[in-house]
Amino acid sequence: MRITTNYEHKGLLSSFFSTIHEAGHAFYELGLLKGEYRDTVISDAPSLGIHESQSRFWENMIARSKPFCTYFTPMFKKVVPDTYKGMDIETWYRAINQVTPSFIRVEADELTYCLHVILRFELELDLLEEKITIAELPDCWNQKITDFLGITPKNDKEGVLQDMHWSGGDFGYFPTYAIGTIYASQLFKQFLKEHTTTREEISKGNFTAILNWLSVHVYQYGRLMTANEIIKKTCGEGLNSKVFITYLKEKYYPLYDI
Repeated sequence: MRITTNYEHKGLLSSFFSTIHEAGHAFYELGLLKGEYRDTVISDAPSLGIHESQSRFWENMIARSKPFCTYFTPMFKKVVPDTYKGMDIETWYRAINQVTPSFIRVEADELTYCLHVILRFELELDLLEEKITIAELPDCWNQKITDFLGITPKNDKEGVLQDMHWSGGDFGYFPTYAIGTIYASQLFKQFLKEHTTTREEISKGNFTAILNWLSVHVYQYGRLMTANEIIKKTCGEGLNSKVFITYLKEKYYPLYDI
């Protein structure tokens, strides 16, 4: 399948997780309705939120899990032996799930990521309601990220200019990343409930069950149902941020001995 990704010469992990994120989108596109619905509006995502749920699912719930680290560690050791020198699976797992404030949204950890989205949503709303001007945007951005994460960008590349969404006219897009992240946690919870051997399969590099499950419970519906209807049918309820909060606690409390 053909994907577009982001490559950083100095950032192996940034490129790695970016590629997995985009592959999640591609899996979804390839799995959408065919046959009589091919090339129609039905063979499409019902929302950007559900589309982002697929990329966030693979990027975070799968690729940042300990079973995936178990599977991929030998490959990393072969590709970047110097980086991996002295690292075991547990150390690597903790490294890729380290929580630390960062300027760049796509490089943010799971805990702080949605703060990047909220920042953009609030600024976007202020722009649309004419509470701030374009000229004021860089300073407003810098102040918000300082308030949210305690860090201040040195330049606009680290700040307001890092995303292409607004310049491309994609206003209203940013909240879909948070919605998609919540959907992803709900799908992951339901999948684990139905597949008790998942972690063992992932550690062996077997992702067939995951892909087949997503195909049946997400891909095949296209726009025959709304995003929330798909999640409700699959998970027993619609959008529920509490599931995401629980997922974070169950993962990060042990990591940080809380």
